[in-house]
Amino acid sequence: MMEIVSTTWVKITMIYCSKKKKKNNKKAKKKMMIYYLLSIIMIITIIMEMMMMMMMMMMMMMMMIMMMMMIMMMMMMMMMMMMMMMMMMMMMMMTTTTTTTTTTTTMMMMMMMMMMMMMMMMMMMMMMMMMMMMMVVMMMMTTTTTTTTTTTTMMMMMMMMMMMMMMMMMMMMMMMMMMMMMMMMMMMMMMMMMMMMMMMMMVVMVMMTMTIILMMMMILTMLSL
Repeated sequence: MMEIVSTTWVKITMIYCSKKKKKNNKKAKKKMMIYYLLSIIMIITIIMEMMMMMMMMMMMMMMMIMMMMMIMMMMMMMMMMMMMMMMMMMMMMMTTTTTTTTTTTTMMMMMMMMMMMMMMMMMMMMMMMMMMMMMVVMMMMTTTTTTTTTTTTMMMMMMMMMMMMMMMMMMMMMMMMMMMMMMMMMMMMMMMMMMMMMMMMMVVMVMMTMTIILMMMMILTMLSL
């Protein structure tokens, strides 16, 4: 809009000058000077506005980069946490493996962990996608040349931050839940294994007793004969 106005101003001045050059009036000269001054002011204002817009754009970009960095850091932290937990679990499992029967449980644990990791990765991917989308939206917002959009972009940024926080919270909650579930399942498995072991032992004991009795009987019969 400003550009159009300025161009029109220049055109008007040019026409005015060409027309008034024939009549060398002082009034015309004064008017011409005023017109020129106005046009120059207009151009300067336009340049200033452009500069401001550029600055704003730069600021926005910086903000975006910062946000991205922050989120990346958070993700990294989460990943690290997960890894640590995994390691801990594994260590625990390793220490508990005194018998050969627990190997199955360890395997199960491993599988579970893998699943968890996969889930996490998926979540991360989703988050990244969301971020990309946000970036695009931000870029679209920044392309508008008016100064009013800055507030909206700021609002958007705030909203995005809030959303991200919410997402993080949700993720954390989910993780906790998953962990709890895993623990429960592990406990159950252990219990089951113990029960099975006990049963097996019982059976073995019974079998042993039976065989001993049978042997005794055989010996007795032999002796009697």
